[in-house]
Amino acid sequence: MTRYGTIPSSSQSQPPPPQSPASSFPSGQKIRSTAENLIATAKPWKLMIQPQSLAIPATLPQSIDRIKANVAFFRSNYAIVAICALFLSLLWHPVSFILCLAVAAAWLFLYVLRNGGDPLVVGGQVIGQKTVVTSLLVGTMVVLFFTEVAEDIVVGLFAGIALIVVHGAVRETGDLVAVGGAVQDPAAIGSSSVAIAIPGSYQAAGNKNINK
Repeated sequence: MTRYGTIPSSSQSQPPPPQSPASSFPSGQKIRSTAENLIATAKPWKLMIQPQSLAIPATLPQSIDRIKANVAFFRSNYAIVAICALFLSLLWHPVSFILCLAVAAAWLFLYVLRNGGDPLVVGGQVIGQKTVVTSLLVGTMVVLFFTEVAEDIVVGLFAGIALIVVHGAVRETGDLVAVGGAVQDPAAIGSSSVAIAIPGSYQAAGNKNINK
C-alpha cells in the first residue's frame, strides 16, 4: 500500500550551522555607531561659548536652574567634555591610561556590546554570562584597588564635572526653549511656536494670542 506523507524540507532535516567563535564578539560597527550617535546628537559648539550668552548668575537658585537647563540641552556635548577631561587626565599617566583602556575595552567587548544570549566561546570552550561578569568585576577591582587608576579617574571626572558646572552656571538659558519636555533651539521650532519657560531661569516669549 502506498503511503502518503509530507516530505521534510532540507531546512528542517539539517541542523543549524554551529556558531563561529568570532561571532560572539561585537563588530566594530556597533562601536562606531555609538560614537557617531553621540557626536550626531551634540549641539553646535559655538552655541555653547557664544560671548553674548555668558554671564555670572545673580543668585544660587538661578545658577542651579541654568545648570539643569544647560545639561538637558547640551547633554551630548557635556558627555564629550567629560570624556575628553578623563582622557587628558589619564594621558599624563601612561600606565594608568593603558590599564583603564584595557578594562574599558574588556567591558565593552565582553559585556556591553555583546548579546547576553550569545555564548562566549574561547578556545573551543563555552563561557557562561555569570563567569564573564564575575571575571570582569574581579579584574576591575584589582586594577582599581592595586594601582593608581582609581585616583587618576576620580581626578579626571572631577575636572570634567567642574567644567560642566561652571559652564552650566554662566551660560544663560534665555535662548533655549522647552517644548514638549525637550529643550530645543528656538530657531529650530519657528516663531509661531509657544515657548514654555524653565522656572526661575528666564521668561519665555510665546504666542500672545494663546488662551484668548
